[in-house]
Amino acid sequence: MAYSLTLRLTGSRIADVWRSLTSKQQHSATAQLAQMMRELHRWSAPEAVVTQVEARPHLCLDTAEGICGSDINPLPLSRVLALVPHVSQLQYVDAGVVRETVAAINALSPLGRQLDDASLHGVLHGDIHLVNLWLSEDGTVVLSDFEWCASGRPIWSCNG
Repeated sequence: MAYSLTLRLTGSRIADVWRSLTSKQQHSATAQLAQMMRELHRWSAPEAVVTQVEARPHLCLDTAEGICGSDINPLPLSRVLALVPHVSQLQYVDAGVVRETVAAINALSPLGRQLDDASLHGVLHGDIHLVNLWLSEDGTVVLSDFEWCASGRPIWSCNG
């Protein structure tokens, strides 16, 4: 579906036209992207949306699939701990690593909501590169391909 939506965008992918842009146009495109990223990072989901996503009433939390899912990222610490019995049953899992991971998570748990609450973090695009940026005919930069979005701290956008 994302690909079909990009067919409707007017203009060109920045990756295809970057070398033909003037220095001023490149600077403008870069400044627009920086502004978009700042706005994404500042945005917080309303509490009602966060509560609904975290509740996940449609999935069974007794299964690994129900605990994980791709609808909430990063996974709350309580769900990570709920995965331990499922992970422990896998064939090549090191029990010592699992114990150390659980100990680290438990050490972080006093931070609780500060780590887990999506409303305390901004939106991370998760896939910023030139092929996901479009330049419209009027010079406006358009960001596409949001399938890897997650909530998190802006510094996490720098991980590649």
